[in-house]
Amino acid sequence: MKELVRKFEAKSDEGKSVLILEYRGIKDILIPPDKEEMPMYGLPTYTTANGQEVIKVNGGYQILGLDTLFYEND
Repeated sequence: MKELVRKFEAKSDEGKSVLILEYRGIKDILIPPDKEEMPMYGLPTYTTANGQEVIKVNGGYQILGLDTLFYEND
């Protein structure tokens, strides 16, 4: 199961912008009954708002199939 962690806008050097969604998978782990249950999250995955897969590369984000790099706004 994946959980939406955050949404953010990223812009390219050419001024194009894209909305990126960050998801993290929740891992099931065995916890002793006397311990507080805390979720364990896997590595993040990214998509655009319309479902295109995004990867993190060279400090930015790249939509698979495109050459443009997008950078998160500070």
